[in-house]
Amino acid sequence: MKLKKQKMNKLVLLFLFLFTRSMLYGQIKDKGVILRVDGGYDEQTTTNLLTTINTYEAKEKGGNISVSVGLKRDNWVFGLGFQYAASKASTLGMNRIEEDPRDPTANVYYFEGDEASIKIPSGKIFASYYLPIFGKFYFTPAFYVGYGKSIFKEQVNFNVITYLPVEYSYDPLSYSAFGTTLSVRQYEIKKSTPYFYLQLAPEFSYFFSNTFSLNLQLGGASFEIMDGDWDNHQKRISFSPKYWKLGATFCF
Repeated sequence: MKLKKQKMNKLVLLFLFLFTRSMLYGQIKDKGVILRVDGGYDEQTTTNLLTTINTYEAKEKGGNISVSVGLKRDNWVFGLGFQYAASKASTLGMNRIEEDPRDPTANVYYFEGDEASIKIPSGKIFASYYLPIFGKFYFTPAFYVGYGKSIFKEQVNFNVITYLPVEYSYDPLSYSAFGTTLSVRQYEIKKSTPYFYLQLAPEFSYFFSNTFSLNLQLGGASFEIMDGDWDNHQKRISFSPKYWKLGATFCF
């Protein structure tokens, strides 16, 4: 009876050891090909309605998607990929300039509408490291180097009108229905420039099996050059959800 109890205790200890080992060191493939698809999307609106004299509204939305292929050796992954990013921003602003000298009950208002869009197709190379945390949960920081083209388009409309607030209620979004237009100006800008970026990104991955995982990139530190001028660059360190990416990884 005592011998059976000792064997039972050994079996329990062996089971606990194997279970703990599998939880602490979830197995993924040491070598193979990695296919990864990820992307992100953000949309926001900014409104400033302090008085009926000054109004401002801006709507911005953008997103990106990328496909990458890499080779995994032990805990390292080296690869290349393609990314497409696009964003669009629309703004409407109004400001009262002065009273109309022809009519003291009327005001002269200045309106400006702007719509800008950026499309950036780019290729990239990357290096990533898989650091086990717990179970099949990994910390996978990555370093990216990318190069492509920035395609920028902007359309601006200016309107200066006389608004006659007699029996009408003020509505800045329907100003064209009232008043007399004094001047209208429009112009459009189109340009295409080289685009270069560097990024160091913290990422986390969870492996549901040794061939499939979901990963989350949490922004990080980046360096961008939009127009080919090294002096005209943008540096950013941010972990805002605006720059997060969610993706899936397949191991073959």
